[in-house]
Amino acid sequence: MEEIILMTGYRCNLRCPYCPLEKDGPTMADAAALRALDLFLDDRGRKKVRFFGGETLLNFELVRRCVRHAGKGPRYEINTNSYLLDRDKLGFLKKYDFELIISFDFLNKKNLAVFKLLKEEKVLDKATFTLVAAPETVDDLEKNFSALIGRGAKKIHILPVFYTKIWPAGKIKRLEEAVLKIAAGYRAGRYFLEGVVDLEDELRKRRASPRKNLFIDTDGSIFYDDLVLLLPRRERGRFKAGDIGRIGNFSEISGEKKLELEGFFPTKAMLNKERIKSAVREANQIIEKKNAGQNNQSGQKMQ
Repeated sequence: MEEIILMTGYRCNLRCPYCPLEKDGPTMADAAALRALDLFLDDRGRKKVRFFGGETLLNFELVRRCVRHAGKGPRYEINTNSYLLDRDKLGFLKKYDFELIISFDFLNKKNLAVFKLLKEEKVLDKATFTLVAAPETVDDLEKNFSALIGRGAKKIHILPVFYTKIWPAGKIKRLEEAVLKIAAGYRAGRYFLEGVVDLEDELRKRRASPRKNLFIDTDGSIFYDDLVLLLPRRERGRFKAGDIGRIGNFSEISGEKKLELEGFFPTKAMLNKERIKSAVREANQIIEKKNAGQNNQSGQKMQ
């Protein structure tokens, strides 16, 4: 087992129009989180603990207790919109060398203050910014990307909303135009643009390495994939692999509960996914080529 994802809670301080999660759902109890960590750390392999939400900083005391319980052995990652980030929380994240993943959709006074804090604490270069592209936000995609670069962001990836929104044809065209312009202007070396995330490719990678990653919901339910969050809570039972309070180790969980998105989502959503992939393919090829060229240059300088 290499990675465990703890769902700290469903509460969120924002109401992003593309987000499918309930915003006032339960939070994870200490008992479930600490039990999951104990089982995870008893298992062999490289270890990474991801804290997810909702907004993780709304249950940050749970994050503190988990990390103090597990110590400095595992690697840590936290996903956040950063609005509730302050110097105290950031100091804790720095102490335990957290990978900071920040979702960013627009620039305002609050996240301007966060940029200032990240720069002052010398972690801006290490933070990864996820720029979400949805029908409601795609018209501002280039502007928001430029705002990130202008504020000193060094690591960025663009995440289109694949399954939870049906994109009108005009918006998919706008996505294609925006990512091509971003790719054309990308200067590898000044910052790192991972590209436009291919959710299907991510699924393939996860399925190629079964039992290496587990998602633990707030009630201790165990799933093989955090993509189960795209489904309503009442419909997740068929994919549940076990319960954290009823097993002695992770070898006891069911191996037959993988999330087969292709068989669950409606035809429209799957067609939507293919159109998005087609729209961003050329941009990703440009980005990959530029990143490869930068890596070659870096390698030559080291020789």
